Amino acid sequence: MGALDGIRVLELGQMWAVPGAGMYLGDQGAEIIKVEPPWGDEDAGNPRKAV
Repeated sequence: MGALDGIRVLELGQMWAVPGAGMYLGDQGAEIIKVEPPWGDEDAGNPRKAV
């Protein structure tokens, strides 16, 4: 059980820090719903993006 159990987060961001924030909230128990444009996340596969 996390501190954010039962919380739903709508992730609309497209900058490199946003996925990290969503991951952190998910680790705390929130349900993350990521919304992307039809052509996909522009940072996906970007080599400068830290994993």
